Amino acid sequence: MFWTKKKKTKEEVIHLEEPMEEEIHVEEVLPKSLEEIKEEIKNQHQYIQKNWTNFYRNFLISRFLIKINLRPTQSDEQLSILNQRIQELKTKIEEFNEQIQNIDKKTSSEIDELEQNSLSAYAYMRGMESQINELFTNFSEMKISSVHIFMNKSEEELEKLFKNIEEEGKEYSNYSQAADAVYYYSGDFLTNLVHHVVSLIEMTKNEKYIHAYPFSFFLPSEVVVTLSIKEWIDLYNHIKFSLKNYPMQKSSKYQKFIQELEKFEAKYTILMIRAENSTSKYA
Repeated sequence: MFWTKKKKTKEEVIHLEEPMEEEIHVEEVLPKSLEEIKEEIKNQHQYIQKNWTNFYRNFLISRFLIKINLRPTQSDEQLSILNQRIQELKTKIEEFNEQIQNIDKKTSSEIDELEQNSLSAYAYMRGMESQINELFTNFSEMKISSVHIFMNKSEEELEKLFKNIEEEGKEYSNYSQAADAVYYYSGDFLTNLVHHVVSLIEMTKNEKYIHAYPFSFFLPSEVVVTLSIKEWIDLYNHIKFSLKNYPMQKSSKYQKFIQELEKFEAKYTILMIRAENSTSKYA
């Protein structure tokens, strides 16, 4: 099933409000002891450290949804806001990480300052988490074909994929046009890509490996006009699977092929995300 936006427009779903530190409510209670405050600070620091990797990955993935689903002027504005917020958060956390050192030796006044900075970093991160989670919730029916793109990619690989998508979309006025171009005019590119995959496999001179992955394993014909979405998904999975444990990854031919594979992934990502937002457009 394609995703739905739960009666909200794309702009409403993705619009980023200022993450307010007030989202973390502090109830009026009896004054805390110095040790209780220290323990609370440590817990907030532990939460940030424990959840940062998953939070940052979600931040990186959210940029794809914003970039591909909004009009260029809107996506540029929202991405600028998002990038600014993440930098502000990183600064808060860096300062917090420095200040929490030797917390048990700090004076009462130093703990008061640290408490404020701790709550500021913690609340800001929780506010951003809430916004990103809302974005994902409104696109919760995203198909596994899209989710699979981001699985097992490092932060560096996600950053590179995002840049490749930007490069792929440069010659189009929006990503709807880019997806159309990928869907309708990628025949020669895909044929050449598969020939290169088969060539790499043949280079191993492993007969069992070669027979397992002939050209027909990837594409039904040498002549490709368009592929259905299912055929795109199958091709993506077959290429990934066939090269998963490729024995000659350090060869110059394979390294050169990586650039072509990255271009394919960029095209595939654009098409998959846009296809799920255009149910009647692509078969």
